[in-house]
Amino acid sequence: MTRAAESLGITTPTASRRLARAREWFGDELFIYSAGRMVPTRRMIELEPVCRRMIENLDELFTSPQPFDPRKAEGVIRIVAVDNAFLTLLSPLIVELEATVPGVKFEIYDRYSNMLESMRDAKIDLAIYSTEGKAVPAGFIEMPLFTSDHVLLVRRNHPLKAIAAHNGGLTFEDTARFKHIGIALAMGSTENRFIIGQQCNLADKISWPEPAFALNLIF
Repeated sequence: MTRAAESLGITTPTASRRLARAREWFGDELFIYSAGRMVPTRRMIELEPVCRRMIENLDELFTSPQPFDPRKAEGVIRIVAVDNAFLTLLSPLIVELEATVPGVKFEIYDRYSNMLESMRDAKIDLAIYSTEGKAVPAGFIEMPLFTSDHVLLVRRNHPLKAIAAHNGGLTFEDTARFKHIGIALAMGSTENRFIIGQQCNLADKISWPEPAFALNLIF
């Protein structure tokens, strides 16, 4: 009893009182005096492995967590990204991570139904997307990555090239004089987003957007 008390950092009388309380709890002597020493009863021998497991669990509860090691990480990361973000940002990153974090897989979507709601439901982890200058709802974190202007693509030696060189740029009126193709993309909202091919026919109604295109990281 004395040696047990010393190992616990308590006095022998305190150890005796705690043993008496434990005997009441379990309805057993637990330890009996025999041949000059305290020996466990059969009940105490049965309880010993249970007590050890409980002590180990308590120790684990207060043990500092191991630092995160990405090389051992496993799982699937689901990302919604517009096509240019995938090519310029994600593609090189995934190639590098494939060698350093082999347990992590990626699923990339260029469109996802109810994107923000799906992120709330943990179906999507993050998005690299245009929010069209609108703030994301509360509960999301948004980080602007970069802005990009519209680009007008023409054939070699197209008259617009000479007009741009002469005037130092182009106006909607300049582009509206020629046939053009416009593409409408459904981005952060439920409506189609105007791009240069459509805007040139509405030059008297709208102004050039500023910025024309913003890419944001949402998570």
